Amino acid sequence: MEIFLKQGVAAQITFPLLAAGSAGRISGATLAAGDFKVCRHTGGAWDVSNPATAIPTEIGSTGLYELPLTAAELTVDDQKYPILIACHDAAGEEWDDQAIIIRVFSTDIDDVQTLGAGSISWEVTVNDGTDPLDGVDVWVTTDIAGLHIIARGLTDDNGLVKFMLDAGNYYGWKQLAGYSFTNPEAFTVTA
Repeated sequence: MEIFLKQGVAAQITFPLLAAGSAGRISGATLAAGDFKVCRHTGGAWDVSNPATAIPTEIGSTGLYELPLTAAELTVDDQKYPILIACHDAAGEEWDDQAIIIRVFSTDIDDVQTLGAGSISWEVTVNDGTDPLDGVDVWVTTDIAGLHIIARGLTDDNGLVKFMLDAGNYYGWKQLAGYSFTNPEAFTVTA
């Protein structure tokens, strides 16, 4: 699972916990301090520590859990390094271990509300392998680290979003709760 957030701003992440050996979510999971670790690059080295809020809270009985992270926990010394939330069921095998990847940006992607200012119409279609996906947050950057966001939009019910870009090399990023995408994907726009 990959999440995109603004660097140095406290936020809450939401994620599923899956029953051990299953694709189904687990409700009422047994969670303990130490089951979750924040791994971030700071001071020129990797730091691994318990989050300030040691135990996530389940949302109702959904198998989705929320974990608030402080501004410090969402700060790295170089944005090329992601923040990792390591989830490990230390008490047993009730739920599957997982890693949540958080990429932080100096620009909040929510601040970018343009489909681009270029002269070439460029379409991006997103599907789940079969069906188009509606509501996927798609954005374009000029660098592989994702620091320079130039366009952003949501896919329609046909899984389509159209950007206005100039000829050049770009990187596409996608995010939708419950789905995993390859981020970034390099592409070239030609006239």
